[in-house]
Amino acid sequence: MRFRKYMVILILVGIFLCGLGTGVGFVEFSELEYQGTVVLGEEDTAEKTLVWELGKENYQNLNLRVMEATEGIEVVEDRKVPKDEIQLVVTYNQSFGEPVLDEMQVYEEQNGVKTEKRGLIHLWFAEDGAAEKGIRLFMQSRDQFLNELKEKKFSSYEINRIYRVKVLVNPVNRGKLQNL
Repeated sequence: MRFRKYMVILILVGIFLCGLGTGVGFVEFSELEYQGTVVLGEEDTAEKTLVWELGKENYQNLNLRVMEATEGIEVVEDRKVPKDEIQLVVTYNQSFGEPVLDEMQVYEEQNGVKTEKRGLIHLWFAEDGAAEKGIRLFMQSRDQFLNELKEKKFSSYEINRIYRVKVLVNPVNRGKLQNL
């Protein structure tokens, strides 16, 4: 009988301590102030112009696929761009590698009787040890993270590889670009 009383008291003390710890944790968490998003490695940005030659192919539609562009894709008509090419101005984080244009896939799609010639331009990122570089970049920023916690502040952290893509195209070919 005494053993049961001690066990009940022990369980009640445990529940009280759990509630107390939850309350203290909630008070500490509610005092934190959110500072927004911090982009790590933003100082290593570079800009590269990639050229895609259309060649003699007469495409009715061209699709551009970008693996990741945090600030989006902007299409600009420019008469200085030759009619047989599309230029992609890519702003990227050079500490992770280089942007690469992949081979264009050409296929024909049957739309009733008419056959459309379509192409696909794939912009992706050639990563060389990106996971290791991302961890190293975050560890270099740990002092910033710990200082924020001491000041009762916190931020969310991002590592971006490609920031934005500007597509320069001759006005003659603008109608061919799809999904932009």
